[in-house]
Amino acid sequence: MTPRNLISSTHRTIKKYYESLRALQDQNVFNEMNIRSPFQSLLAEAARLKGWTLRIAGP
Repeated sequence: MTPRNLISSTHRTIKKYYESLRALQDQNVFNEMNIRSPFQSLLAEAARLKGWTLRIAGP
């Protein structure tokens, strides 16, 4: 994969994801179910940057 296809680790989307994770850790609710929403947001934004649409599977 070429560098132009990558999202920089300093991109605002990545920073927001890590801020969300830190907030969850601060609240002592850092587990798989709680990180699902921030990770889903990260994937959706990364997809949007590529002109893609993230489709979420049902429960």
